[in-house]
Order: sequence, then structure tokens, then C-alpha cells
Amino acid sequence: MKAAAIQHVALVVKDIEKAGRFYEEAFGAKWRVKAVTLGPPGASGVFEGPVNLSVETAMLELSGCLLELFAFNGESSPSWLDKREVLVPHLAIQIDDLPACLTRVEKAGGSRVWPEPMRIGRSLAIYVRDLDGNTFELMDATAEELVGHLLTAFPDAAPGPSD
Repeated sequence: MKAAAIQHVALVVKDIEKAGRFYEEAFGAKWRVKAVTLGPPGASGVFEGPVNLSVETAMLELSGCLLELFAFNGESSPSWLDKREVLVPHLAIQIDDLPACLTRVEKAGGSRVWPEPMRIGRSLAIYVRDLDGNTFELMDATAEELVGHLLTAFPDAAPGPSD
């Protein structure tokens, strides 16, 4: 058995509609499932939260991968969210025009983590944040190009025949 693809990535946001507009404007995402509310008792089981937990969820599509957004309603939230643990350090998005995408991200309300894009081999990359502080890496390299850049810089990191 092998994985076919990454199906979706989930992010916690404060406002589903506002976050959805950000991803539409910044990355051209398309709504696939508009916001629905999951209430008790189901939400508390799924998110390991208090019995009165309520959460809105929605999905957008971004180049064949789904982006699931969660916004917790009211005062109740799961304890892992209260700890503000970083569960996803960053999500990388392959783009074809980094300067143009960076302009769209900033126009939609996002912000830079790095002051300027960084060159990785022949490619450019920059970390940005969305409206809720989720961190994204924008990169104009394909996955294969990134692996090639890394193995050129770190040849001892190449997997062996048994890996």
C-alpha cells in the first residue's frame, strides 16, 4: 500500500468567510464546501474538546488539494488550541510567479515572515503568513526541483537503495 496523494490540509482560522476570501484572492482557491457547523456531541469527539464544543468547517480547493478551514465557535475550544501549539510549522505552495503571488498575498491582507525572497538553487522562496498567523512557504520550484536543490547542497542526504 502506498499513499496516492495528500488529500487535504486543515488550518484553524478565526473567521471562515474572511479566511476563504484571503485564499481566493491570494492563491485562486475555489470553494468546494461552504461553511457548516459541527456541534455537540460530534465536534467534541473529533477535536478532543469539551462536551459543548461547536466548530465551523469549510473546504476550498487549491490546485487539486483541499484546504479545510476550522473556526471554533463561542468560548469553548479544544485544550490543544488553548496551548497555541504549532501543529503545522508551515505549508509550502508551489507557484509559477513568486513576485506576483507575493503581491496578491499582501494585497489580500497577508504578511511576509522574511523581508525578501530567498534563492534556493535556481528557485525563489519566501515565508508568508495568512490573516490568522498560519505560515506558508511560497516556492516557484517543483517538488523534484526542490529535492534536486537539496541533494546538490547535501549529497550525503541521498537515500540508499534500501531506503
